[in-house]
Amino acid sequence: MTKRTCSVDGCHRSIRSREVCVVHFLDVLTAEERQQRLDRAHANFWSKVHKTGEFWEWAGALYGNGYGAFRGPDGRVTVAHRYAFEEAFGAIDAKADIDHRCGNTRDC
Repeated sequence: MTKRTCSVDGCHRSIRSREVCVVHFLDVLTAEERQQRLDRAHANFWSKVHKTGEFWEWAGALYGNGYGAFRGPDGRVTVAHRYAFEEAFGAIDAKADIDHRCGNTRDC
């Protein structure tokens, strides 16, 4: 069986949906579809956060190392505290080290 690859010129990644890979998937969505995905991801994320004071505990899936795991609107799984930071402050520099002040890996 031949592996089907992304339809974007020069991309050789495996297809995710709509004949494109996960990297190019959001590019093929309409503006309305993109906004719906963002809204669903946002609501899903915050439904898994227990606000119990200064530190908010993640009640969703965990990686083996104890950090919260969350599937974002692009379909990729990321650590929950990075998603929370980006929701609040925007994109994170790739070299930035976003960590927990409290030391609890389950907190956002």
